[in-house]
Amino acid sequence: MKKINFLLLLLFFSTISWAQCDVGELTNLLHSADVHDRIDAAQRIADCNLIELIPVLEERIYAEEYLYAAHRMLFALAKLDSDNLEQIALDFIENVDNLTLRTPDDPLSSKVFATQVLFNLQNYSTIDYIFQIVERDRPEFNVLTIFILIQFLNNVDLTQYREYAKTELLNYLNTDADYIVRSLVLDRLAVNFGTQVIEVILDKVYNEQEWILRSTALKSLLNINYINSRSVFYERLQDDPHRDIRWEISDSLLCYFGEPQDLKKILDYYPNEPDPIVRKYMQHSSNVFIPPKPVNQPLDSMINNLISYTEELYQYAWITDDETYSYYVDRLVDLRESIYAGDLEMACSIINERILPQVEQNLQEELITIEGYKFLHYHTVYISERMEELLGPCE
Repeated sequence: MKKINFLLLLLFFSTISWAQCDVGELTNLLHSADVHDRIDAAQRIADCNLIELIPVLEERIYAEEYLYAAHRMLFALAKLDSDNLEQIALDFIENVDNLTLRTPDDPLSSKVFATQVLFNLQNYSTIDYIFQIVERDRPEFNVLTIFILIQFLNNVDLTQYREYAKTELLNYLNTDADYIVRSLVLDRLAVNFGTQVIEVILDKVYNEQEWILRSTALKSLLNINYINSRSVFYERLQDDPHRDIRWEISDSLLCYFGEPQDLKKILDYYPNEPDPIVRKYMQHSSNVFIPPKPVNQPLDSMINNLISYTEELYQYAWITDDETYSYYVDRLVDLRESIYAGDLEMACSIINERILPQVEQNLQEELITIEGYKFLHYHTVYISERMEELLGPCE
């Protein structure tokens, strides 16, 4: 019975969908005397991807007397990729001021929309409308204007306007406009200008009221490889008032940085985390943590880093005695020297017979903790894999 009911429900919704996309009905609606019918028809034609109605739309947009209806028809033609789109958009702009307005129609915004359509066709002849709407609305732009200013940052044909767009977008960030759009703006500025906008990014990290923007700012620090990102993350882990930010920071510290100091930071912090859900999550993340594999790092740097990590492990008592600590440092130095000498057989022996088995044994003997084990084991494996890529497999 449940299966029959489900099939009937599916058939019902399929029938609704078919009715919404009926070519004959939508053709009639485009010719309706009611402007609302014409607007609805244009939207449904776009949603249903009815390319067979492109000729009807192309005819009706020239006959349309209301701005918003013509605007929706242009949108539909753009979505359906009409072959005549460029000329229709140019004609639409020419005719906007002759069309009847209905609240909240805005002729300049419609010209800007058509200009964006032309931009996508690499026609920049109507770019002045962008400057007009920026001048009129500064700094509280609508979403369409924001998207076009962002396009100025990325479009190779518009590089002369990058600084102009940068200035306007930076001003927009300081408004109380929608935080999601401001978050997008911050992300695009960071991607395009990097450390040139570091002061703006840091200001959002520390002073922005909307947590979504603070989150975007923190991610931007990582995306632009800001040299002091780790110290900022450590500070905000302690101080940020929003639990989701602290949650994200703990993830970044373990997954992006993932060094002994980062795991130690989380282990020391999470017992004092005020939110019980986040506290439990941090504890779980620490328990299942596996050090991230280095990307595109030279082999000797990987070995040198593991020697440094071994010293940290000893400082944190994750290696519990001097003898065990010295053993790993000595074996890693031997490994490095074997690789420098081109002795692959010796390097393989050090990894597979002296380091990895010893790590397993020392964990059982409680001479290293599980945290120490993870760094010693996994980074030795990463070194072995990198060695195989560069020098060939161990025999």
